[in-house]
Amino acid sequence: AIRHLLFGAQAEIHEPWRRLFSSDVFAFHEGLTHQERTELSYQRLRTVNAAVPDPRALAWDPVALGALHEWAGVVDAGMATIASIHYNLFLGSLLEHDHEGRDLGPYLRMERIGTFLCTEQAHGNDAAQMETTATLDRATGGFVLTTPTRGARKWMPNTSVAGGPKDALVAARLVIDGKDQGVFLFLTSLTDTNGRHLPGVEVELL
Repeated sequence: AIRHLLFGAQAEIHEPWRRLFSSDVFAFHEGLTHQERTELSYQRLRTVNAAVPDPRALAWDPVALGALHEWAGVVDAGMATIASIHYNLFLGSLLEHDHEGRDLGPYLRMERIGTFLCTEQAHGNDAAQMETTATLDRATGGFVLTTPTRGARKWMPNTSVAGGPKDALVAARLVIDGKDQGVFLFLTSLTDTNGRHLPGVEVELL
């Protein structure tokens, strides 16, 4: 009766997560260092992804995502955070705005972890005050991402070398020929294939 009260007709949505998070992989480990616990969270996230029949469908499904987070938040809060960033913010934004013709395989297979860099140290998520810029380089057709002040530094977890190779969706103010065109998201590699930060990318502990 309690189970029906809590989950109702959605029991089938919760049951796969209950089984997965009841396995030994997600048992509590006593005495781990911060770094060891962080690495374990990434290992567990890949276990979750391997158990998902269709990660793309999961990123589209708010009910399934809600069920995942209900269980993950209790078992491993760190893993729940990086799962939320990867599936909700990163993949969700790509699928919503820019997925036609783009190979999402590395993110769906979790060969690369997705991060989402919007929050700035001095402004939070206030897009009207955002200072990060992405200036169109007409010579190359690309964009130059710039953090002009210390207050414009992105203030978000999940950007360290822990967990392997990573890409980010960076919220930045688009500048074309000196004119501000508003805030857009830019898909940007943070690390190389070995998980080392690329030139121009600096990360420090929050």
